[in-house]
Amino acid sequence: MLISLIKYEFKSTYKIFFILYALVLAFSFINRFTMGFDISGINYWSSYINIDARATALFIFGALYAFLLITTVIMTIFITIQRFYKNILGDTGYLMNTLPLRPWMNIFSKLFVSTFWILLGMFVCGISVVILFTAGLSISDILKGIFTIFSEINIDIFIWGIKFLISTIIGQAANVMIVYCSISTGHLFNSHKKLMAFITFLGIMIITNYVSSTLIFNPSFNFANFVTGHVISGSEWFCSVINASILFNIIYIAVTFIITNYILENKLNLE
Repeated sequence: MLISLIKYEFKSTYKIFFILYALVLAFSFINRFTMGFDISGINYWSSYINIDARATALFIFGALYAFLLITTVIMTIFITIQRFYKNILGDTGYLMNTLPLRPWMNIFSKLFVSTFWILLGMFVCGISVVILFTAGLSISDILKGIFTIFSEINIDIFIWGIKFLISTIIGQAANVMIVYCSISTGHLFNSHKKLMAFITFLGIMIITNYVSSTLIFNPSFNFANFVTGHVISGSEWFCSVINASILFNIIYIAVTFIITNYILENKLNLE
């Protein structure tokens, strides 16, 4: 049943995201072309149009590209909120809650799909930026530059890359769960549910940001310093930030998931 829920979420959301991602990639190629570079970095526009026309085209396509990036971010946030609120606490909540499902299944399916789209969106936007600003550079040149940077700061790129990927996945999942927990908590109130959900969200973000700034990103009191008992610096501190972020985000996910599941299972009050 859980797999069916996940498939249903994907079928309900994939069209809008695929359209947005295709447009973002398309306009990144258009902007690269407009900037006047071919695959070898040779300017082939100057022979055909004047500088003013090229600048106008670059401004128009650049503005559209920026608009699409912003739209992608906004739509991802909107769909993340809308799918949870409408399908569990809103209009279709009655139907969804009559199915033989435990609340945690609904939560997990929406968490999984929302996190997937956020990560895929980050990847697509990142690729579009690479397409736009690396004209004339080969993939080998880019990878060589990345390896050089990591070798200079004495960090194993393979290990760091895995940790960074895990940290990114868990971090985005934690953000989604904070949103779900805030919406569920706001729904406990008899009036101004959306306002109370927003206030709850702000409260949770203040707490998590305080913890992050105090225990994770503060070099004078780093979580790794506290655990190991000695002061670390440089690349060790950088890696400890990743490790601590993973740990604390797992805690955030566990706490918000438990709270959300408890509310949906015991305190659900559909309008």
